[in-house]
Amino acid sequence: HNDINIEIMLKLLSSATRAIACPGAFNGITGLQALQAGFSSVYISGGALSAAAGVPDVGLLELSDFAAAIQQVKRACPQLQIVADADTGFGGPESISKCIYEYNHAGASVVQIEDQVFPKRCGHLDGKQVVPIEEGVARIAAAVAARNAHAPDLLICARTDARSVTGLDDALERCSLYIEAGADVIFPEGLLTAEEFKIVANILKSTQPQPSSGTPATSTMPSCSPPFLLANMTEFGKSPALHEDELFEMGYSIVIYPVTPLRAALNATCHLYGQLQQYKTSGHPKVLSTLMPRKEMYDLYNYAPSSNSTSNTSQAFEQAWCYPSGTWEPPLGKNDDLQ
Repeated sequence: HNDINIEIMLKLLSSATRAIACPGAFNGITGLQALQAGFSSVYISGGALSAAAGVPDVGLLELSDFAAAIQQVKRACPQLQIVADADTGFGGPESISKCIYEYNHAGASVVQIEDQVFPKRCGHLDGKQVVPIEEGVARIAAAVAARNAHAPDLLICARTDARSVTGLDDALERCSLYIEAGADVIFPEGLLTAEEFKIVANILKSTQPQPSSGTPATSTMPSCSPPFLLANMTEFGKSPALHEDELFEMGYSIVIYPVTPLRAALNATCHLYGQLQQYKTSGHPKVLSTLMPRKEMYDLYNYAPSSNSTSNTSQAFEQAWCYPSGTWEPPLGKNDDLQ
């Protein structure tokens, strides 16, 4: 039923009164934490998935790795909309077609493809290269054709890394051509100043996309009409840290924090391992104070094991939890983004 989820994403974009914030989620439990915190959408980042696997973001993970992560997050929390990184599309047009099919089947609402050469690298590192503009357009056209064949309402996001390689003018030209090729969302990576974010938005919001079955009616609010714009607010990179409201006023509909939760998790586990080495027990107060209690962890995925030892075990478990996502619902007052 991914078509229903995509329809929800379209409604969120076309009727938003603020930017849709997408924190990174790299597995099911982080997706559940994002949902519990009130987020309607998450971003699955190739950089975060690579780091979680212990390898650099240079295209080492395969399509199956990405699809499995999307599926895990979606099964854990079907309510979430997923914006999913697909790097360079995992190959030529045929591979891009397979990618679109697999991502839709796994539960993505938005699929992002970039114009770097392979092997690619993090968009905020120097030394990147981009493919010729014709090849970039061909990638997006292949994604759009596959979308039209497999999932007419799936949103295609085109990312360009040209800003720090060939300059802002080339980045703008690429974005305009990607819109003409049918991209619904545009992701200008590595912009250097707030003024550049404004310039890109002002120029691209005047570019009309090709009609598609997934494109909602034009809104009077720039951020709520296609082409939708995505801003990357990753930390320690080339772009300034801008507020979501400022970006929305400029015309950006989606703001991603792709590696933020992973950075926090790595910092926490690094500290924990040091404490375990120091105190030689997890029972030390300084260790325990940093840990999520058992009940809070179980509550994330709505697991309440039966305390009745005389009851039928399988029946008690079935009453307590149901695969794949239990019966968890966002707490009242914490889901303002969920409309």
